[in-house]
Amino acid sequence: MDISTMEFIIILLICVSAGIVLGLTACFVMLNQYRHACQSQIKKIESTVNIMTSGSLGMGQKMLTLEKKVSNLRHAQNEMKVSDVDFSYTQAQKLIAQGMDSRAIAANSGLSASEINLMRLLHQHHSDGCARV
Repeated sequence: MDISTMEFIIILLICVSAGIVLGLTACFVMLNQYRHACQSQIKKIESTVNIMTSGSLGMGQKMLTLEKKVSNLRHAQNEMKVSDVDFSYTQAQKLIAQGMDSRAIAANSGLSASEINLMRLLHQHHSDGCARV
């Protein structure tokens, strides 16, 4: 069996083409596997991001709620302080009018002795002013 040169070249080209097709098919299969692996990793990352996002949103809502509560508590505390101070001055004024000692008033009202003495002077000045009229 004698194969001519032309037939040999054709057979050689067919074998080379078959090798190229097999090589390309192997590359396609590997690329397809790589694509599936990448898609799987992307799904895992998306799932993780979704979990983190929902957790962040939940924490954000909790922080807003806590900030609102803290603000309300500060407001209530400030009102209580103002109310306590007003009560202390009112109570001290009544005790001064009754003639109670400055030290005793300071101990009962939470005001300083200097504040009580100043209030006593104002009370005396007011009383003297009313007596002159």
